[in-house]
Amino acid sequence: MISLLLLSHGSFADGIKHSLNRFYGESVKIDACCLLNEDDPKHYCDRILQIYRLNQPFEGMLILCDLEEGITTDCAAHVATLYGDVRVVTGLNLKMALEACRLRETLDLNTLSRKISDAAIASIHVLP
Repeated sequence: MISLLLLSHGSFADGIKHSLNRFYGESVKIDACCLLNEDDPKHYCDRILQIYRLNQPFEGMLILCDLEEGITTDCAAHVATLYGDVRVVTGLNLKMALEACRLRETLDLNTLSRKISDAAIASIHVLP
């Protein structure tokens, strides 16, 4: 199964994880790593690397980041350059995370990355 890691500035990733637990139950394996104001960015990257190592073995790791730019994405991109079985998708939202949980056992890492990105974009609507 593909490992799922949620990254955010502040506690947003923990909130998404909590919401996923409401849909999939507490037993679903999802990691969240929140960058708090008091965190040192270097230690934050080390925490992500530790999560990667603790999740072995897996069929790859999908990292969902809150922003396109910033420390969370920089650290995720660093992990992806170190390990070939990591993909990073930015713009974390609940729809994206729900799709990742639903599809991560049936799709390969590259296909899953594209599918959840498409699902997240398709879920954005401007209502009258």
